Amino acid sequence: MSDTSTLPDIIRANHPLDRIIQTCLSGLAPNTQQAYKRWIAKFQSSGYELTREGVSLWLQSLSLAGQSGMSVNQAQAALKKLVNEAAEHHAVSFELARQVDSLKSRKHKGVRTGRWLTLDECKSLLGVVNRGTLAGKRDLAVFALLLGSGLRREEACGLEVGQLRTHEGKWYLANVKGKGARVRTVGIPAWAVGLVQDWLESAGIEDGRILRSFKQ
Repeated sequence: MSDTSTLPDIIRANHPLDRIIQTCLSGLAPNTQQAYKRWIAKFQSSGYELTREGVSLWLQSLSLAGQSGMSVNQAQAALKKLVNEAAEHHAVSFELARQVDSLKSRKHKGVRTGRWLTLDECKSLLGVVNRGTLAGKRDLAVFALLLGSGLRREEACGLEVGQLRTHEGKWYLANVKGKGARVRTVGIPAWAVGLVQDWLESAGIEDGRILRSFKQ
């Protein structure tokens, strides 16, 4: 394959693009997979050449179109991973992969905006849940994990009972799988542990997923 080809040329060079993309995305968190797949598809339909200059021009076009610095950096990361995977499959040269990999990420300044809850708002949120129902106890366990340990939704939903542990009087969540398949240990405050344990005991859950749906 020529180093001035667009992505569809990988297929014409008898290197199945779908398989390369699938391998490129394997092992990534579900949300990251979706985002990378979307950026790869956007580049594929853009018509830019699969070269260092072509990728750089495409990234510039994203910035000019109003994409944030974080989004442009994510698009760049997706292309870098794809090109490196393509090089491993001998669909592009390792020199091309090196050139694309040498592109610098965009710097973005300022404070990330968002809606951050205050302590009083967190207390108010917990206070509106009906603690007398099983559904309410489950919802409180959800809020406890999100607010108490700062978990992402996917991280909380993937937790299992065995990951809730204690050591020297301190509670923690072991082997929490996060973005980019990273695994870490996360502390959990006593008040949040109490809400989670109340849910587990009320629902009769002894193993498996902590958070789950049920029929009332």
